[in-house]
Amino acid sequence: MSAWSFEAYIGIPLAAVVLLLLLSDISFLQKFACKLSNLSFTVGDYGISLSLGMVTIASALFVSQWMTLRGLDAMKETQLSDLTTVELQDRFLMKAWRAERNWWISLFSLTLWLMVWRSATWVQGLIDEEQKDSQQGESGLTGDLKVKEKSKDATSTVVDQKKPAVSKAASPAVSKAASEVEMTSMKK
Repeated sequence: MSAWSFEAYIGIPLAAVVLLLLLSDISFLQKFACKLSNLSFTVGDYGISLSLGMVTIASALFVSQWMTLRGLDAMKETQLSDLTTVELQDRFLMKAWRAERNWWISLFSLTLWLMVWRSATWVQGLIDEEQKDSQQGESGLTGDLKVKEKSKDATSTVVDQKKPAVSKAASPAVSKAASEVEMTSMKK
């Protein structure tokens, strides 16, 4: 199996499936995709995750095809007119087409695996934060919401204490003046 067959039939479909699972917003699918993308391969003392390994492979293939295309472009300017037979010109164009196709395949694979790598990191952070919040919160509220709720309660009691007593039968002018006093006290 060549590197291009591996990229086209294994690397790209695997990246697309993992990326769709990561972006599915279904908790157990996201957890599975995170485990899959963070699957670690160890060689001796060194470990590398699946997504990092595939990014490395796709990067190497992309750079190799980029260099091949640059070489073919340089050769095209100098030698294409020197190729006398149609067969030689066709062979050169076939190599150029194959190099361009492989460049696009490697670029697509690199883009997908970079998105998987970044999305897996992001989703794993969200999962960890969700687990931490569920362990800390008794009522299901996160710490930030509890702080906001406490500060809102404290603010409302302070405003209630400063609010002037106005009877319900008071005129609209008195209630307008009372609301202006309330607004100025809130600004302070």
